[in-house]
Amino acid sequence: MYRLLIVDDEPQIVDWLYELMSDYTGLDLELYKAYTALEAVEIVDRMKPDIVLTDIRMPGMTGIQLQEYVLQRWPDCKIIFLTGFNEFDYIYSAMKRNAVGYVLKTEDDDEIIRTIEKAALQISESYRIDELMEKVRDKMQATLPLMQKEYVWSLLQEEQNDPARIGKQLQELDIPLDAAQPVLLLIARTDGKDKASGLSERSRTLCSIGLILEKYLQGSVRFYYLVQDHHTIIGFIQPGDMGGSDKAGDELYLWSRTFQFVKSTLESVQMACKENLGAAPSFLLASRPVALERLAGKYGEWSKWLGYQMMMGTEILMTDRDLYPDESQSHGFAPHPLAVEMEMAQHQIKVLSEWLEKGQGELFFEAYDQFQSRFRRIADMNDETGVELYYKTAVLFLAYLNRRHLAERVAPLIDLQNLTRMDRHPGWQEAAAYLRRLAEIIFELQKGETEQRVAEAVLYVKKYLLQHLHEDLSLTRLAELVHFNPSYFSRMFKQVTGLNLSEYLSGVRLEKAKALLECNKKVNEVAAIVGFESAASFSRFFKKMVDISPQDYRESCLKR
Repeated sequence: MYRLLIVDDEPQIVDWLYELMSDYTGLDLELYKAYTALEAVEIVDRMKPDIVLTDIRMPGMTGIQLQEYVLQRWPDCKIIFLTGFNEFDYIYSAMKRNAVGYVLKTEDDDEIIRTIEKAALQISESYRIDELMEKVRDKMQATLPLMQKEYVWSLLQEEQNDPARIGKQLQELDIPLDAAQPVLLLIARTDGKDKASGLSERSRTLCSIGLILEKYLQGSVRFYYLVQDHHTIIGFIQPGDMGGSDKAGDELYLWSRTFQFVKSTLESVQMACKENLGAAPSFLLASRPVALERLAGKYGEWSKWLGYQMMMGTEILMTDRDLYPDESQSHGFAPHPLAVEMEMAQHQIKVLSEWLEKGQGELFFEAYDQFQSRFRRIADMNDETGVELYYKTAVLFLAYLNRRHLAERVAPLIDLQNLTRMDRHPGWQEAAAYLRRLAEIIFELQKGETEQRVAEAVLYVKKYLLQHLHEDLSLTRLAELVHFNPSYFSRMFKQVTGLNLSEYLSGVRLEKAKALLECNKKVNEVAAIVGFESAASFSRFFKKMVDISPQDYRESCLKR
């Protein structure tokens, strides 16, 4: 559906073009008309026209001035200039301003229609590109935090051997670290004894700590962080702008100065957290930088100390110079091998929940296929991490079924007892396939509900048209009645009825007009009842549709 606004200070020209395009069925058009440029401005302020067909020479405001006004508000609008003067200066000035084209008022109808079709084609092509790019942006925006976290985790879990590839990944994922520089590692921990706090409260606390760190560190150093779990933040620090120095070229001095600055600043961060959050985190800060490709070794060494650090108390500020390398002191504090994956999996489950709620099947299954790959890494059906992963996913579906009261409709299609009985699945692959099939059934039901709602909306609009043919029946108005987006409703209406809304409306008007003429109603009365502004335009419409004038049709009915 394209909105076409016709503007000319000669009413007969506007009415002629309006009727011409009303009769044209090659495009799905929603038509508007204005007899002055100022009247057109009011329409443009109210809604976004897709195409404006305007005279160039008009009193008060010229077509070129109107073009400037329209494009300031709606840059994608296509302008076609209409002129009775074949004057090069006017046409050249108009085309310089990115008009789609111009037509002379003396040209035939086909040339005018071809020019409007050209504008519609340009809009259609731009929509396809914009739609594709918007889809890409939405997908990237939705998955970017997850991809960032997964990639940084991969740096922490496995040493790399390609610094150039790290740089490329950091850039693609918009991670604000310089791959050419090493980093100082920072770990922030909250008190592990605060289990009485809800998960949302702990998440807010960690988010607040991260923001406070950014406030105090960014601007002086480059800082990036991610949340490991409900108690831990891992930060990555690189030198930034801390003021000029005669030793600016001394790399050792630069890192020493960065370390001292961060260490001193963390004391202020702890005070700010204490004042604003009621408690301060403990910090463990590296004294020497490590290359990004060697992060895994450093983090592996530190991970043994995380639990030990928490046992020592809260609000501690330590550096790796304070740690003792005796392995016996840290034995038993290393995390489970799948703990990091579990944290990422929990985030993926949140993403799956969001796409399920929004009915975005394509995005859901794209994320799910990536998510279920985690099951392939687990061999033993009794693996505790795998069991937890399965049941967290099962709860996601169970909660959705309960909220939407879908269990009774889903039960005949799949055995729901298998959802809470993992022992019924022979292996992890079968368990993952079962969950995927359940998701497919849910989305099929969602689609059915949407189709039912669309069918009800189309039926309502059909009834409305019969009773309000003399009123505003624009696509925008009808879509508002059933609370749909106009473009979406236009597509759905054609999908249900097989006709464009304008084609269907013409058919309804024709059948109503025939019935009234058979009852010996006058032509001008029939024209008003079925929504035409004049008897002449109604007569042209009727003759085009039936190949006989309304007067002759009425007389033939009377004779019969």
